[in-house]
Amino acid sequence: MKKKLLLTCLVFTLCAALSACGKADVQESVSKADTEAVQESGGKETDTKASAEPETTEAKTAEKVTETETAGQETKAQASGKYDDNFAVDEPAVKEYGERIKEAVNTKNIEALADLTGFPVYVGFPDESKVINTREEFIALGADRIFTQEFIDSVGNADLSGQQASMAGFVMMTGEGPNAIFGVVEGELRITGYNY
Repeated sequence: MKKKLLLTCLVFTLCAALSACGKADVQESVSKADTEAVQESGGKETDTKASAEPETTEAKTAEKVTETETAGQETKAQASGKYDDNFAVDEPAVKEYGERIKEAVNTKNIEALADLTGFPVYVGFPDESKVINTREEFIALGADRIFTQEFIDSVGNADLSGQQASMAGFVMMTGEGPNAIFGVVEGELRITGYNY
């Protein structure tokens, strides 16, 4: 009976020892699997203590990549002269295009203004509104109808600094006067509307 009890204690101790060894092996295996999973996922860990620094570093890297991509897109847009939308146009390009419009308006050059216009274009005169489909139709309206003194005073003297992009584009006007709106049309800046 003593032998059975001793044998049972020995088996129990052996099982406990093996269990402890097995647990350590399992913990080591789990830790090793976690490390491998982290390496495969590019550094993301699920443990909040271990992941705080890698996520912060990853967030900073992602932010820098986004800034670089945005700068690259702007440079690419500037180099090609093509824009995705009004929000891709930088301030120097807005000012340069606005100056070209002011020059055409102040010299009453309807052909130059037509060249800066995207067709079809909305023209809202005080007595009627029209959609002008072609350059020829626009020129046929006549310089006297397009270049009213109010239009020249408002658009020709518009302040181009601080223009903010919107879905509609950029508005050139002084005070409450008539305006010309320009924005991106098929990748290029063009006048999209005249309001008298």
